[in-house]
Amino acid sequence: MNFDKSKIKWNGTKVGTMLIDVCDLANGGKIVIVRDPKILSLSVNARFHVSSFDKAQGVPHLMEHCLFSNVYEGKSLFQCRDELTRLGIELNAQTSHKDMGIIASTASCMDINKYPNDRYYTSFCKEYDYKTLLKRLGDICYNLVTTDVNESYLEQEKNVIFGEMQTRYPGDSQSIRKTSEWAALLGGRFSSIGNAYNLKEITTDHINYMRSRTFSCENIKAIVINAPEFVDINDIVDFFMSRFWDGLYENCEIINGNINKFSKEAVEFVDTYTASRYRPDPKSFLVRSIQSGYDGAEFEESTYIHKVKPFKNAATIKDIIINLPTIKVSSNTITECTAKAMAQDYILGKLNEYYREKHPVTYGVMKYVGAWAWKDKNYNNTAFIIQLSTGASTEDFLKSIPEFKQWAMNHEEIDKSIDSWTIAHKNDWYRFMNGDINPYDPLSSFEDIKIILLGSLQDSAEDKIHLLNDYTNTLEKGRLFPLPLMMKFEYIINSRNLIHDYVKMYLHNWKLNIFDSNNLREEEKAKKEFKEKKPFKKEYKKSSFRK
Repeated sequence: MNFDKSKIKWNGTKVGTMLIDVCDLANGGKIVIVRDPKILSLSVNARFHVSSFDKAQGVPHLMEHCLFSNVYEGKSLFQCRDELTRLGIELNAQTSHKDMGIIASTASCMDINKYPNDRYYTSFCKEYDYKTLLKRLGDICYNLVTTDVNESYLEQEKNVIFGEMQTRYPGDSQSIRKTSEWAALLGGRFSSIGNAYNLKEITTDHINYMRSRTFSCENIKAIVINAPEFVDINDIVDFFMSRFWDGLYENCEIINGNINKFSKEAVEFVDTYTASRYRPDPKSFLVRSIQSGYDGAEFEESTYIHKVKPFKNAATIKDIIINLPTIKVSSNTITECTAKAMAQDYILGKLNEYYREKHPVTYGVMKYVGAWAWKDKNYNNTAFIIQLSTGASTEDFLKSIPEFKQWAMNHEEIDKSIDSWTIAHKNDWYRFMNGDINPYDPLSSFEDIKIILLGSLQDSAEDKIHLLNDYTNTLEKGRLFPLPLMMKFEYIINSRNLIHDYVKMYLHNWKLNIFDSNNLREEEKAKKEFKEKKPFKKEYKKSSFRK
């Protein structure tokens, strides 16, 4: 089935030097096209819903690897590397706990009219004009989403992933970082990497049915296409989207009618563990803490201490995860959410200062930000991850928390952080408006634009463009800052006390999770103590008649 352009309504605007066009798809997904003079090549990031839940932890990641069994002319990714280079195509894919993305980019798109007097250029660019590159992208993406994987390739990629687990998580035989910590970060049994046990019994039917179900026109999350300014949007649809859509529609027909070719077990497994949209467990801190403290309510949580089974040659792991209360977000509350994000970043800075310099027990503190939707509402959850050094003690860390909280709740320091953020944000906008665009990820060039376009799928394309228009239509001649930014700066200036309250609320209402590979389960601790007892030895005295 061809991509029906007549049913697509594009909504577009120009912000800075970027041309942005967005359309709604029938399933609620979005297509976003970004064009800019600084962008030299085409790139596609096509994301689809798929969950890595419970028994399927790590299984969509295995499917990701299996996508590349037929990239070009029946050859796998590594078999056709030279051909891809000649064609000007680079391929990759990404799997998270809730979705999967096909990522493709091209060599520089060339306009044959740009250097009309240079015959070398004219000859060279025939292979790399944007229409040719768009067609190649479409053909290759079609191959990725429609090819069934065979058993030998599947088993080969299982072994590759087992090696990847050892490389990314060396010595984590207790699956602390592979799965347990992700449960704390995501509020449930979700993990994109999983463990080897989850993958062993997966068959080609599991992977091929999951691929058909995931990469269908009914399951699109968002397709973001970046292109040079001179690329025609109709050509993007005709040469890329139409061909890609053929593959997505073929998969729709399979899952809506021809699923008998897959085993009943495989269909039930995929439908149960990968088809549902990600949402944290209702009993998890991520759900229970929604808006906690913002209305003055107390929400102090007890510390979670993870217990493990002993494992021979297991790595020493001493990690701390700090969950902050979940917040509701929307495109209309960017300014209010910015104040909360500023409080979070202030705490992150103080955690790094305290535990990196003042009481050094870690190389640095990392920040994780998650997003999820439920019943037309969007939520963000933030966590800090601290990997303690081998010589540090999780018990000592817990004892240091009250002192840290008292030290971090410093009003003067919070005000300095607010001033720093304001200066940085103004500089970011100045650079953006003067052409400082990230050509590989242009939407990341200014955070507000990315939040509006990709932060929520509930908002229509028309609503998103309407919000972006405020950044352009309210910009008077001779002025740099549009009305939404001026209002944001005014809000931050007038809300200093509120940001102080947010810092206090986060410090009081966060949840600590302790992951220590030496924290054994009680039954395992008893076994270990029994083994460590000194063995009984009976001693015999020498008989008197022996010499």
